[in-house]
Amino acid sequence: MNTPMLFLGHGAAGDARSMAPWVRQLAGLGVTAEAVNLPKSNAQRAQDVFRAALTDDPAAVIGGHSYGGRMASLVAADQP
Repeated sequence: MNTPMLFLGHGAAGDARSMAPWVRQLAGLGVTAEAVNLPKSNAQRAQDVFRAALTDDPAAVIGGHSYGGRMASLVAADQP
């Protein structure tokens, strides 16, 4: 069974590399995750990173830490 890709956004003080420990731990649990880099200066552009991921993979799941989690939740709230 294919599990959906999980795209993770970082906190405001980090970048995709700061999410690497979570990506590794999730992989150990059988969850395929990828960290994304979010623009920090513009919330709309940060949300667009998640929107693009969902356009490329509509079955994907989005989330993150702090800033990344907030951006993901705003995008998720707009999904049908």
